[in-house]
Amino acid sequence: MNSYYDTDDGGEYTDLENFTRKYRAIVADSKEFRCQEPITATYAARYKGTDPYMDDSAIAGKLVPMLAIHMRSESFLGLLAMNKEMNTYHRRLEDARQKLNEISREEKAREKNPAAKLAYEQYKLLMCLTQ
Repeated sequence: MNSYYDTDDGGEYTDLENFTRKYRAIVADSKEFRCQEPITATYAARYKGTDPYMDDSAIAGKLVPMLAIHMRSESFLGLLAMNKEMNTYHRRLEDARQKLNEISREEKAREKNPAAKLAYEQYKLLMCLTQ
């Protein structure tokens, strides 16, 4: 899935091109490293005796190609800072979502129970009078 961005000359470039331009990075296939992706334990348990191609080495996983990204250390530190900020925003958003759900549940409870609704209205009135 590539997202495209407009360039100054009217053309377009992809997310990868945008990344390499923005952070002055070089992205290439890594010839030195490959990642071993584990096969899930349930798959290994299910097919160990029945799959003729499933041996002990296959259970360990398959090799997945990795990328090498070369960039300036300042750019990398900037990415780390941006990731930290995004995590903070995500936590705030999650807190706000939980608070909205709580308010919604309370509002539904008041709608179902007229006595609770009346008590809440009186509580709000008292709070307004004390301010």
